[in-house]
Amino acid sequence: MLEFIFALIIVFAIGMAIRWAIKRRKKSSSDNTSDQQQSPPNSKNISSQQTPPAPGNSAASKPPAFCSKCGQSASGDSAFCVNCGAKLE
Repeated sequence: MLEFIFALIIVFAIGMAIRWAIKRRKKSSSDNTSDQQQSPPNSKNISSQQTPPAPGNSAASKPPAFCSKCGQSASGDSAFCVNCGAKLE
């Protein structure tokens, strides 16, 4: 019975050590990412700075664009092909 209790204590201690290590790793990685992802207080959201399309010049009226290098269809606002990376004209 004493050996069982001793084994149980060892398993518990190992579990706590693993839990502590994981918690420490998550905390250190979240500290690193939060430092990298912080933006200056005066920065604005890029999506809020987009201007609406001019009337009569909507993407729906444009014919679909295709890459001249690989033939992949592209959206109207793309500058480069998503398949091969060639510049769209």
